Amino acid sequence: MLKSSHERHSVFDHTDFFRALIQDMSRARALVVLHSPFLTPRRIEIMQPAIEDCLHRRVRVCVFAQEIDAKDTQANQTREQSIAILRSLGAHVTIRPGPHFKLVVIDEEILWDGSLNMLSYRNTEERMTRWFSRAKVIEATKRHKLDQCQACTSRPSRLIDVLIRRRQYLGLSQADLAKRTGVDQSTLSKLEAGKTDVKLSTLQRLIKELGMQICATPRYAVPLVDDLFDRSLNKNHWFERDYGD
Repeated sequence: MLKSSHERHSVFDHTDFFRALIQDMSRARALVVLHSPFLTPRRIEIMQPAIEDCLHRRVRVCVFAQEIDAKDTQANQTREQSIAILRSLGAHVTIRPGPHFKLVVIDEEILWDGSLNMLSYRNTEERMTRWFSRAKVIEATKRHKLDQCQACTSRPSRLIDVLIRRRQYLGLSQADLAKRTGVDQSTLSKLEAGKTDVKLSTLQRLIKELGMQICATPRYAVPLVDDLFDRSLNKNHWFERDYGD
């Protein structure tokens, strides 16, 4: 793979890695992936403020951990306790068999790769390389299936849901929207029921009348955009948050 002119990397060890990682997490816009084969409550509690900060800013935190031998009762208890803490914070956790890689991805820009388990580390000497490289992120995401978070991939398609909820939010019936756009009401009914496809030109007419716009969004940012849409439908959300008593 050719090296981009914007690509650069730095090497960190166990003494300065966490400070740099937490700084990267504080700047994340939509996604933080932590591929840490082992999990311990002690290290998760240390990382908790950084994780909570991400989640408070609507940044997804997806954790991948390694499957443990069912006969190792103590290790499984530690893992289950760790998973419970992470999920109570709002992080996604996916357990799967596979390679023992330690990786962090921040949005589509930063990849950390090395030997340090960021969610179980205690006191060993380890190294991590920080790559500022979209190409490295894409390569690692594909190779290690970092886009296969169970919680994220189970999300239903939002297009039809968005159209229905926006129409209802504006107080329009199917008949109203059909009349305003010239789209046959039976076609609109089938579309909202997921029983038919429509031409892009027809979809554009519907979306324009609903005061919306079609845009392409990077896959990693889709849940963030979905969340912003959900919040926009709460008529009192912004007033209550910013100006309420």
